[in-house]
Amino acid sequence: DRALLFDCLVAGNSAGHGGGGVHGGALVGCIVSNNATGGIGGGVLGWSARNPCRISGCLLVGNRAAREGGAAGRHTVLDGCRLAGNTSGHRGGAADGAVLTDCQVLDNRCLEGDGWGGGACGSALAGCLVAGNAARVGGGFYGGSGSNCLVVGNEAVDAGGVYGAPLNACTVAGNAATHVGGGLAFYDEKPLLVADSIVYGNQAPVDPNWRGRGLVFRRSCTWPMPPEAGEDTVTNAPLFLAAGSGYGTNHVPGDYRLDPRSPCAHAGARLAGPPLDFP
Repeated sequence: DRALLFDCLVAGNSAGHGGGGVHGGALVGCIVSNNATGGIGGGVLGWSARNPCRISGCLLVGNRAAREGGAAGRHTVLDGCRLAGNTSGHRGGAADGAVLTDCQVLDNRCLEGDGWGGGACGSALAGCLVAGNAARVGGGFYGGSGSNCLVVGNEAVDAGGVYGAPLNACTVAGNAATHVGGGLAFYDEKPLLVADSIVYGNQAPVDPNWRGRGLVFRRSCTWPMPPEAGEDTVTNAPLFLAAGSGYGTNHVPGDYRLDPRSPCAHAGARLAGPPLDFP
């Protein structure tokens, strides 16, 4: 409780309501593994917005929350972490209500209950790789926001990549939905901005790249052309250096940097090039 941990292993613990491994405090260079809670934050949980749990350079793997945030629950701030193979019973297979910067969110699951956000739900992601996650809605993440994120090879029933989150300088490719919106979906009248982003090469029986009302594209690349799109949005193929193959969690990753001839060279995630560390 509110501990400061360096290079520690936190494994095999449980809690009835929240913070299966750690509640509050800070962790640096730790492994948080196979912890569980009947509530929120299978691995870690913060106290409040003013007193969050801060996590840097840690591995959070194989944790489970019965409700929200398989690895990290609300009021957690993660920097340079890897969240892999975590599960949640309702929302946020890896994280719920968290802030993630320069993190890898890989192979997490949220397929029960609400099933919102295989990787994350209601979280702010910046500079993150979100790959191989699965949920009922929002395979990569649900709600929150994404900035400079690479969202590839995720899957869901609806919104294989992202549901209902504003995107800035993101690449959403190789995701799959079994119903609608392979890349991105949003079902609300209020505007949702997709700026300087690429939403292309996703798969679904209906609307493989995007689905919904209120989506506003600016300086982006997608297909087909959305009704609410600026003249600087294009439908041409983005010309990835290597697009990868397959869709959803069967996606074989490629090199998502852009060919110099790309019609949308200004758009997409600016993450480091390969080799990317996929699951």
